[in-house]
Amino acid sequence: MRKIKSDNYRYKSEVIIKPSFYDFDPMRVLWHGNYLKLFETAREKLLEKIGYTYVDMLKEGYAFPIVEANVKYRDYTQYGDCLCVIAFIYETECLLKIGYEVYDDKKVKLKATGYTHQVCCTLSDNEVLFVLPDSVKSHFTEDLML
Repeated sequence: MRKIKSDNYRYKSEVIIKPSFYDFDPMRVLWHGNYLKLFETAREKLLEKIGYTYVDMLKEGYAFPIVEANVKYRDYTQYGDCLCVIAFIYETECLLKIGYEVYDDKKVKLKATGYTHQVCCTLSDNEVLFVLPDSVKSHFTEDLML
């Protein structure tokens, strides 16, 4: 996959998250699987910011299941650390592709990067749509790249 960086994309949001005690493993570092939970929180904030939430998707008759997820771990997070999670949309043709960057809360140290790919399905018959519907694309009226 090509290197993607949030600085280059228009549709993005940031959220500060302090992981809870139960998110950490016995070594007192954030359990690796919980980075996907951070991604989900940032993704929801991003969709709210652009005005197209999961509730809106359901009202339009669509679901967007994740078909691919990736996390690259760069540094550990200890109990008590706050994180800044950035989510940004980098493709809206066939899939909704969202990238993520996880930093310490001062945005000095990069902790993890990753992405999720979501496919559009109709709720009525679970048909996979290989191109995003125009009603979905209408929420991304400007070029994705800055």
